[in-house]
Amino acid sequence: MHLLENLPITHAVEVTHWDSFRIGSFREQFTIRFQDGNSFWVGAVLNGRKPEWGRVRLDFNPNKVANHRVFQMVLVQCVSSTRPMHRKIRRYDLAVDIPVLRQDAFLVKDSRAYIERRHGQEWTQYLGAKSSTVGRVKLYNKQVEAGLHYPLTRLEMTLDQLGRRTREKINVLMADHVKAVEISRNEYEQMISQVKGYVSGKVETAVVDQDQPPPQGMNFPAWVREAEASEEMLT
Repeated sequence: MHLLENLPITHAVEVTHWDSFRIGSFREQFTIRFQDGNSFWVGAVLNGRKPEWGRVRLDFNPNKVANHRVFQMVLVQCVSSTRPMHRKIRRYDLAVDIPVLRQDAFLVKDSRAYIERRHGQEWTQYLGAKSSTVGRVKLYNKQVEAGLHYPLTRLEMTLDQLGRRTREKINVLMADHVKAVEISRNEYEQMISQVKGYVSGKVETAVVDQDQPPPQGMNFPAWVREAEASEEMLT
């Protein structure tokens, strides 16, 4: 708390502090905003029947704040003040970039809450309630958002750490109803390594979102090629 409250004096950041006494939320909440407009959130003291004074949570986008010294200071403070078994990643967003025009991709509605927001000719689709966070899906035009010169549609999914029984139930559903998009072993290990790096305090300052055009001659999954072939036959 002392570190966070003194940041505006020692560094060029804006710190906003507020209290929350709702059960399940953090009592002391801070937003640390940098001069480039990016920010991250810190919560301390988890509210419950008995407040958990030693509980702290960080919410951040590594592409936007990991290279800032202030973020690194706060992360190192959290890591150095805790034991390894008490540090964990609660949830993270996984982004999948699809090299197609935004109008060629869409979300299929299910029983979850559905929201569609228009921005002129562009629109963003959401599945899942914002308040629940976990399992929420977002589909939007990354080409416009990042000012790219090639088509790119981004699918973002909020993932959580699941228990054994929940994983078993989901595996059964996925086996019958899901088409898998595979990534290489090397890409998977890089992703997991970076996620775990924040738990150990080894800050990865390089961005994970490279916004690169798709490589020539991409090897798409068989179900994608089948869908494209079907569309060509219809036209």
